[in-house]
Amino acid sequence: ARLNFIFCTPRDPFENAVDTLVSALSTDIEWFREHTRIASLARRWVVENQPGRLLLRGQDIADGENWRDAHPFDAPAVTAVQARFISESRRAAARRQRRWIFGALGVATLTAALSIFAYFQSVEADRQRGVAVVNAEEAALQKGVALRQRDQALITQSLFLADLSAQRLEAGDDGDALALALSALPEAPSMNGRPLTPEALAALRDTRLRYRVISRFPA
Repeated sequence: ARLNFIFCTPRDPFENAVDTLVSALSTDIEWFREHTRIASLARRWVVENQPGRLLLRGQDIADGENWRDAHPFDAPAVTAVQARFISESRRAAARRQRRWIFGALGVATLTAALSIFAYFQSVEADRQRGVAVVNAEEAALQKGVALRQRDQALITQSLFLADLSAQRLEAGDDGDALALALSALPEAPSMNGRPLTPEALAALRDTRLRYRVISRFPA
């Protein structure tokens, strides 16, 4: 801010002037400037009741510690407030790092738990799909068994009706014989209903021959 002079005139002791010049040239002016800066920051921190937001952060903490440890022999001492300010800045950074680590561990733990839960959910879904497939196959099998049992019952009924038709025909009751023969046949051309049996066809043929009627019947 101002010019500084070291006087070395006939009125001034030469040795004193040279000593003052040597001292000035050897002074670490950057250290002094940092001393002033940190003193100002520490003073504000104390005045405002030591809030964490006013502490040093990041690289400033390491720079402050390096400044503190590089104290020149002829420089003013690091004050207790400055030392506490730097130390508390380091402790606050360590606390933040621990919180970050614990937070990261918590997130990792939660992620792992969700992954395990999702895995077991997937396994359960696969098991349920397997059960559904087995149930579907069992239902199809039961349906096939039921259809075969129904067809067998209808075939038995057709054989019984064809036999009755033959008996009525033999007894001369041609109308009942024809009705019984027709009842033994499938109700539609589709094979989804009563199965067609040779006995039913034979009963129908016999009654048609008796009636001598020519008509067209589904195969």
